[in-house]
Amino acid sequence: MTSAYVNAYRGTGEAYLRRRILAASVLLLFVGIIVMWYSNVSKDTFIPEKIEESIREVRYFDAEDMFDIYIAPGENWANSPLEPPTDIAPYSSCFVYINVMDPEGNTTGFEFDFGLYGGGLFLYNITTNPYESSPSSYISIISLKPLRCEAEISGNYTGKIWGIFPGISEPPAAFQLRKLNVKAERPYSYLLPIGLVVFASGIVTLASSRLSPFKTKKKQSKKIKTPRNSQVSRQ
Repeated sequence: MTSAYVNAYRGTGEAYLRRRILAASVLLLFVGIIVMWYSNVSKDTFIPEKIEESIREVRYFDAEDMFDIYIAPGENWANSPLEPPTDIAPYSSCFVYINVMDPEGNTTGFEFDFGLYGGGLFLYNITTNPYESSPSSYISIISLKPLRCEAEISGNYTGKIWGIFPGISEPPAAFQLRKLNVKAERPYSYLLPIGLVVFASGIVTLASSRLSPFKTKKKQSKKIKTPRNSQVSRQ
């Protein structure tokens, strides 16, 4: 009874350990796959081209080119009378109104909001101006902040500042339509070797769970059989 109990206990322990190893191998395989997939995630970086001219209102874009609008406040804008803060605009502000015309003459209107902080102006909001925008415009707005637009057709695109509120007549220090060069990056590519190592560890662990590292050796005790009915010959 004792030997049978020990063997049963050992068998139960081996089965439990096998299940633990199998679960660990599956977990390693799953984590390895996730890490390798994440290492392949790409991220687009938009780099504006460098333009020497401070004022560049007309630009030729090919279809599907990305572009933005860059405005640098004039030297004395911060010293000009500004709109006082409100619940919507929490800074003393000036508002720049821009129209961008596509090659077909359709316009898209934008409003750039600059706020006063630390003695200078900074851009804190960009919105579209529906009153100045044509529904048939060939300009797609991908995002507003940061501003990213897409030219739907090839041709010249023209930007024009038609108003700076409240009553600022000084032109901006810079006004440019800039092409955005798209660069695809993989910021987590360094995780690929880690994922491969984890995945390989899962395979090795899974293979080891299929083998039996624990072999129960049954020792058979040699018994000397003696006849039950032994007769001793007497002389």
